[in-house]
Amino acid sequence: MILVTRSSFDDSFKLAIHFEPRSVIVTYCLGTMIAFTTVAVSAYRVSRLNIVVAIRGLPEAIIPKEAASLRARLPALGRSLVLPVYLLVRSVTRLVRRRPRRAVRDALLAIVAVPAWPVTAIVGMVRFAQPYLVHGWLTLLAGVAIIYFAIASWERFSYFGGGVTLSLLGIALMGRSWLRRTALSDDMADRLASTAAGVLMLAFWVLPFSVFERVAEDLDRGFDIIFFSGVAMVGAAVWTIMYNADLLLKGLSMVVGRAGRLKPVLVTAVAYPMAAKFRTGLTLAMFALVIFTLIVMSVLTETFSTQFEAPRKVYAGFDVSGEVNVATPIDDIAQTIRDLDDVNLEDFDAIGGYASLVMQLRAVEGEYDIWHGRRAIMADDAFLEASEFEMKLVAEGYGPTSEDIMLAMREDPSLVIVGGWMVSTQEPTEEEAEELLFGGLYYEAAKMKPVKLEMRERRTGEIIPVTVIGVFDKLHRNAGWMVVAKSVFDDVLPVEVPATQYRFKLVDGVDAKSVSRGLEAGLLEFGMETEVYQEVLDDESAAGKAFFRLFTGFMALGLLVGVAALGVVSTRAVVERRQQIGVLRAIGFKRRMVQLSFLMEASFVSVLGCGIGLVLGLVLSYNAVSDIKAEEGIDAISFTVPWLQIGGILVVTYVFSLLTTFLPARQASKIYPSEALRYE
Repeated sequence: MILVTRSSFDDSFKLAIHFEPRSVIVTYCLGTMIAFTTVAVSAYRVSRLNIVVAIRGLPEAIIPKEAASLRARLPALGRSLVLPVYLLVRSVTRLVRRRPRRAVRDALLAIVAVPAWPVTAIVGMVRFAQPYLVHGWLTLLAGVAIIYFAIASWERFSYFGGGVTLSLLGIALMGRSWLRRTALSDDMADRLASTAAGVLMLAFWVLPFSVFERVAEDLDRGFDIIFFSGVAMVGAAVWTIMYNADLLLKGLSMVVGRAGRLKPVLVTAVAYPMAAKFRTGLTLAMFALVIFTLIVMSVLTETFSTQFEAPRKVYAGFDVSGEVNVATPIDDIAQTIRDLDDVNLEDFDAIGGYASLVMQLRAVEGEYDIWHGRRAIMADDAFLEASEFEMKLVAEGYGPTSEDIMLAMREDPSLVIVGGWMVSTQEPTEEEAEELLFGGLYYEAAKMKPVKLEMRERRTGEIIPVTVIGVFDKLHRNAGWMVVAKSVFDDVLPVEVPATQYRFKLVDGVDAKSVSRGLEAGLLEFGMETEVYQEVLDDESAAGKAFFRLFTGFMALGLLVGVAALGVVSTRAVVERRQQIGVLRAIGFKRRMVQLSFLMEASFVSVLGCGIGLVLGLVLSYNAVSDIKAEEGIDAISFTVPWLQIGGILVVTYVFSLLTTFLPARQASKIYPSEALRYE
């Protein structure tokens, strides 16, 4: 998985507000299409509803037990594959038979069917293959085919995961068909097969991504994996729960068994959602998906802000930076600060200076004679002595600590270190290593050998041999640069390059802001501009958090809309179940018991959805952070859970769901038995 962070962009990156009328129109059309698709699917389900099931209120079967014969399905498949042509031929036929109205209608339908032709063809093929998909063997073959193409051609982990999910579902359906041939009842066979499929799919997506590295090592794990894994995990969890709802009901009954007055209320509150498993499952999945997304966004926002907590880790041990005009360099920075009135030299623990140049580098050992342009930090001895780089790799014989590396660079100016973004993240192949600047060196290596390079100054053309003896952590700012001792250029450049950038390490307890202001005011003649690293990181962290919280806010708005929809469902339930409410009142249910039953019914869906979303969101967030740390090599990131924010999300969700259900529940509790039983 690759996540783009603020540090991935250069200094010229700017985020601007921009939209086009085309984007607004596309957004509106997509929303309208989704709404009409939802209505069309619902209308199709209603039109296919069994009359006996509808009249008696029986639970619907998600998987049909009987399918149409092959002879009945073949004509429907043929019509779907050539639908516009079929309608056009029928229009001509009716025109010949002197039925102009129907002929015109079929002609118009043929025109409308042209853009929808691919969809109708796919739907027709799926309906034709439905019996084979339900039996499992065709589903298994489709899953295996997707796995093969995901590894061989598509190279995306999300497709690979989709193929594995389909394969597991196919195996479960085949097991279901086999179990139905045994002495087990159909319901028990469905439960065992569906539970096995749900548990296996959930286990697959819950496992860390590193488990599949041997099989799917070269597959791209982009940000889309969060979407695919979230839908798959939530779907598998809801699928498993819905097929074991009666066991859940028995468990709840045992927990509240001692509370005699609460038990009948609980049983009636849970019985109705469990009678309509499909509708309850969709509602539960909606809740769980939104909560899941909010948890993932909250955890990732908090987690990636942890890399900005220690400015000295990011900026190699320094607290403040300063830059002067190249036309007015400072000869002796320490003496110049000593002469200032508003700044005390005793407040500084160390002061280092450097200049930055673009150098040309090429590998000494390699088949290709290619010069690579790289930016280099020409650091003075004070900078090298005071800097505290977190070393990711240290060449044999030069370590093991950062102090040893800096001492070696001061003693031998031909030794250099490079940032983690300059080398490959993963081990390159032998062919790739020949073309790379650092050969086979890569960031995740366990050890490294010194790398011989040649460095050329562009103006003079002078070539300087250098040796790379270390790679510092990607966490550091300027981790895409090379650090070299400034003294190596003393005899190469025609003129001395002065230090124009400085880094200041302050004594503990000294206010960095006041020192920064004093340096700018006192060194104004040199054009000094300073930055306090803590403020820089705070600003970047705040910008990143605001960006993530914007999406979190939109998801929270969607959650509140979903909760409001639950209140609408509860209001309709009062009307639909008026006679049931009358029967409950007639057998002894009091008003508060009826009201509590509706509230507990809403609580059952919201609490269960929040629980599924919370657990799965934390699991996926942990896997995502671990994968990013391993793939990108950012060791400073630590998995952090904002429990206060998550608790607020869950509490607001639950309370809001109760509020939207309270009025319908109160309305239901006021229905008299005689009125309810006379209701038609």
